[in-house]
Amino acid sequence: MFTKFVNRTKEFEFLEIRGQDVGVGTNTVMLCGESGVGKSELARNFLDRKAELYPTIKVPIQQAEKDSYSAGYYLTKLAKEMHDHARKDKRIYSLEDFLRKSASASVLVKKIGTNFKTDLSAFVPFSNTAKSVWDLVFASGDFDASAFFQSTHSDILLTIYEYVLHECSRHSMIVNIENVQNIDYRSLELLTSIIRSSNNCLYLLEFTEDSATGYHFSELVSILQENNITVDFLPVAPLSLEDVKRLIDEQPNLTWEVLKNSYVNWNGNMRLIVDVLAKLRYGLPVKGVKVVDILSATIEHIDVLKNAELFLLTIIAVHHEPVEINLLKRLTTFKEALAYVLDVDSILSALENRYLIKKSAGTVMLAHDSIAVALHKLSRSGLFSIIGQRFWLNTYEQLLDERDIFLSRGWLLMKVLYFSSLLTLDAKVFGLLDLINQEALKSRDPEKMIGYVADVRLNLFQKDTIKHHDLLLRLDHWLIEIWLKLGHSQKSWEILLQLNDNAKVFRLLKAMLMEQIGKHGDAIGFCESELSTAITGSNYELALRLVKLVTNYDIGNKSLSSAEFFDLYRNDSYVNLFEYGFLLRNAELVFNYVDGLPYYLESISHFERFGAKRQAAFSRITYGVHLGLTGKYRQAEEQFLQAEDELGDEITEKHTLWNNLAVLELSRGITNGNAEELLRQALVTASGDFDRFTIAMNYLILMDFKNQDSDAEMAISTMLKILEQPSFANKEILRYAFFDLHKYYEKTGNAVLAGHWRKRIDELGMEETPIWRFWLYGVHIPENDEEYFLSLQDRAISFLCNWNMEYDSSLMRYE
Repeated sequence: MFTKFVNRTKEFEFLEIRGQDVGVGTNTVMLCGESGVGKSELARNFLDRKAELYPTIKVPIQQAEKDSYSAGYYLTKLAKEMHDHARKDKRIYSLEDFLRKSASASVLVKKIGTNFKTDLSAFVPFSNTAKSVWDLVFASGDFDASAFFQSTHSDILLTIYEYVLHECSRHSMIVNIENVQNIDYRSLELLTSIIRSSNNCLYLLEFTEDSATGYHFSELVSILQENNITVDFLPVAPLSLEDVKRLIDEQPNLTWEVLKNSYVNWNGNMRLIVDVLAKLRYGLPVKGVKVVDILSATIEHIDVLKNAELFLLTIIAVHHEPVEINLLKRLTTFKEALAYVLDVDSILSALENRYLIKKSAGTVMLAHDSIAVALHKLSRSGLFSIIGQRFWLNTYEQLLDERDIFLSRGWLLMKVLYFSSLLTLDAKVFGLLDLINQEALKSRDPEKMIGYVADVRLNLFQKDTIKHHDLLLRLDHWLIEIWLKLGHSQKSWEILLQLNDNAKVFRLLKAMLMEQIGKHGDAIGFCESELSTAITGSNYELALRLVKLVTNYDIGNKSLSSAEFFDLYRNDSYVNLFEYGFLLRNAELVFNYVDGLPYYLESISHFERFGAKRQAAFSRITYGVHLGLTGKYRQAEEQFLQAEDELGDEITEKHTLWNNLAVLELSRGITNGNAEELLRQALVTASGDFDRFTIAMNYLILMDFKNQDSDAEMAISTMLKILEQPSFANKEILRYAFFDLHKYYEKTGNAVLAGHWRKRIDELGMEETPIWRFWLYGVHIPENDEEYFLSLQDRAISFLCNWNMEYDSSLMRYE
């Protein structure tokens, strides 16, 4: 379009100064300006100037509403651009290189191999061996990275994160990301971690002002600064009139007089020049307007398109993300599109000549952000949008049915759900509930996937018939259970409160959720009321008594909890009930570390008899934790690894397992093994405050041991943010954390903060057990004491385990 690049002298001087630090330090620059002012061109030109010195990665992002991006979308785009760049620039690793050659990828490679084996086992006959599955993905010379960049799997996002982290922390490079104001929350979280961990990069983040749907500028900067990232600001103003005159000299049909007559009050925004150029190229009239309005100019531009051009442009816009051209060509066989499109390539060329789309590596996207908005304003594109939604739904349903082993089922399912939601096809979503359940439990963004089901629930609320009431009840039951499996008790509780059904299953769920969200008094009172009419020896009675047992333990009534445990354990009428396995697992509330071990083993066997692999795995985690607490580290590791295999792709307890494997290393004084990678991955995947707090605390301990103060401060920042409004009331984990903070600041010589956290320990007013007398006063613990192995380290390291009763509708029925 333009071959010249004018002025921007001050901007380039600013970037040149920041660029001098590449290789010796990290800088983050926010390029701020209105849409179309030239931020991307400025960044692209600067990257071109530096390409010989450093790898330069540009990440184009098509602007959309912030919450419409799936978790990890921006980071995945960064990883893809980095991988593609590495194919022509051997100074950095491609994703394939990273997985094959990097020592830090060893844990990830094992996870990915397991995931592919699990995904393929249903329909690939030879996938029973890890080697053959691995060869499908990593066969020499045949690596297909698209399988990673399209995947919605949580472990794959971890792989992508570790890849970008590895490259940015080991190489000097310049990274430029467009439209950062709309970055998804998970990418922002991970990107801040990457920036903090890199010491030799320049990050250019483009921020578009006046974006109604994204982060506010101050909000985004505050998040970065809270993570100890210093942000420099580079305002990008419109070009001066003289600069624009220099630019248009090379355009044979564009004169200053034409431009001036087109936009009387034009302010130097380059997008309007592009609009005028497109009109001139096609011999369209150039009308003068009194006020500059980019949206109005864009509407005027696209309103004169032929039907076929407008149709295809709308189809691309409806897709929301860059479109694969090969998929777009399926339009020629889609019945509703035949009246508009016969030759996709020729129409794409016409749209490209009008500067309405841009192509890249087999994909096409809108050329600028205002096009999608303008299309919504045109009545002609309304029908085209509906046809586009139907086309994309049909396309992704076909791909989902084809079960291509290199296309992520989770990614395809998200596309089907998205377009089904746009078309309000509630019945279609109902038909996918089982698949959604499977994919959500291993997805990096389960909330978004489940959100489409929640949309159907809202639609049903508006319909008042018996049929719709029954469907709504079924959907509520499904949502309560899936949120419980994902550890979101509060979301389950909010749905339960809206139910108008008195079935036993919902009454039990009410008791369970009361305990989990901290309504302890209500939980005990409700259980006692229900037990007064419950059938003796029934699974409903046992489940209610288990909730009561755990709740009494929660509030410190340990004698009542213990009495309840033994009364249930000695009652033979419960032994053959499914829920009895939860009682055995909860032996940890009653026994010391050693004496509880046989009960956990019995719990594992009990659940295995029922074919309850998930519950058996959770009991195995509890068993492994107590083996670790008694110094049987190798046996504990075996139990954790076996539990990981049993859980397969499910993400709900992956962070628990990774944390516990790291704790085993810390307990043995190993600081140069896999603990750092495991804890970092656990912190990325954990969602609940308690688990995130515990993992961050363990990460602090490791960084303290390794004298990596910057990373230790990052862990402390995470802990303090959670402490501002904690959703848990576990005093023991608080005491652990306060002690670790006290020891860290004591070691770093900050007496004030060390004293502050030591005082916070005393303010908790908790009993000083032998381990606490050792940690606080150095009182020796004999080897025969159950807490002896905790005293081998002078830090409070914590395992995670699940001893609450889980709900599983397929195994727990209450009539």
